Amino acid sequence: MRPDSTDSTRRNFASFFDTYTRHILFQYLLEELVNEINAVKWLVLLKDHVKLILPLT
Repeated sequence: MRPDSTDSTRRNFASFFDTYTRHILFQYLLEELVNEINAVKWLVLLKDHVKLILPLT
């Protein structure tokens, strides 16, 4: 028996959609990670800046 082409199309679309969704989720998580890293960098810079200012006061 020949497989139904509709089922094949549905499977292909589901596979594509699953891959696309994972790609979007990965991009979002990567962007959030970069934002967190940048926030930590700014906090470190701010801490160093405060260390330089406090002894002057």
